[in-house]
Amino acid sequence: MKDLVWYWLVILAIYLFFIAMLGYKTSSRRWWGILIDSRNKASLSQFQLVLWTTLIVPLFAAVGIKNGTMNIVLTNEILALLGISLASAGGALIIKSNKAATEPDPAKSKETLTGIPRRGLLQVNPVAAQDKAAGQAGTPQGPKFSDIFLGEEVVDYTYVDISKVQMFVFTLAAAVGYGFVLWAWNFAPQPPPAGAAPGTEALISFPLLSTSLVTLIGISHAGYLAMKAPNKTPAK
Repeated sequence: MKDLVWYWLVILAIYLFFIAMLGYKTSSRRWWGILIDSRNKASLSQFQLVLWTTLIVPLFAAVGIKNGTMNIVLTNEILALLGISLASAGGALIIKSNKAATEPDPAKSKETLTGIPRRGLLQVNPVAAQDKAAGQAGTPQGPKFSDIFLGEEVVDYTYVDISKVQMFVFTLAAAVGYGFVLWAWNFAPQPPPAGAAPGTEALISFPLLSTSLVTLIGISHAGYLAMKAPNKTPAK
């Protein structure tokens, strides 16, 4: 187990360095830039994808290297969880694209639209080179991690989105809990079950995730997308 921990930590460090440098080089010297989307704002969907990838993929590689085999089983619940996060990110992207292509009604949104950088109905943060000037003009300054919890349209970008908070808490609680389980898990190859065909290789399995937990996270994602879909800003 000690050898596996070292493999895991080395691969994890390499992975974190890679995504940190990627974010640093593409988001005006922000180490967490991997979370910033095309609106120049931190994205909850990207945070979730990065979190689950960070938790699962480096360990998967470490287990394979340590045991000299890739005959590793990810449980259906883990695959479902990764699929939910990916599908949610895709759904959120479609919703944002539709809102970016929809123009607000200036007659109903005159005060809201004044001085706020936007793309369609979506509020957009200024690029880093304009952060200081934008702040002096009273418009939002650059991407912030707190964007993850705030609304996205020009009428609610300064208010907390409770659906985002709920999904963040559920996701973080699940990831932390499962992380402790992974730390204590024995990733040794298990003998084939009784009655298996001759020559069947031993399998290495990740620990189970509760079906109820995956269902709860799925419901949270569905609620998040349902609350994100309607236009909160009056449109033309």
